[in-house]
Amino acid sequence: MTATRFVIAGAGGATFPPRLLGDLCQSAPLAGSTAVLFDPDPVRLEVMAGLARRMVAHRDADLHIEATVERAEALAGARFVVSTFAVGGLRPWAEDNRIPFAHGIYQTVGDTVGPGGLSRALRTVPALVELAQDMERH
Repeated sequence: MTATRFVIAGAGGATFPPRLLGDLCQSAPLAGSTAVLFDPDPVRLEVMAGLARRMVAHRDADLHIEATVERAEALAGARFVVSTFAVGGLRPWAEDNRIPFAHGIYQTVGDTVGPGGLSRALRTVPALVELAQDMERH
């Protein structure tokens, strides 16, 4: 793959984005590419951008890091987008697991299946549709 520009939407998250960035730092096909971190929360975004830059330096990765709170700016010229956001954060996700369990439904993975997965989808799908519409525009 040639150098490209791609977006990590929801890059301020504390769980999935750092793991993803660690993997991307080791991806030879992405050498010379630019990862644009996008998150509407400027504080979380700056923390993650700092971590990403330290990971790149530590691994001597050929990956450039940009960060923005502006979705249109992030999407401009991007070849692909990776969505890592969870609408509502950790509290609703915990409820997605707790409520079914209180009614005798044990979910092995509450973010993708069963009643918890449906609850998460109802929160997340509108945001994903909005992101996809912006991707079409840009």
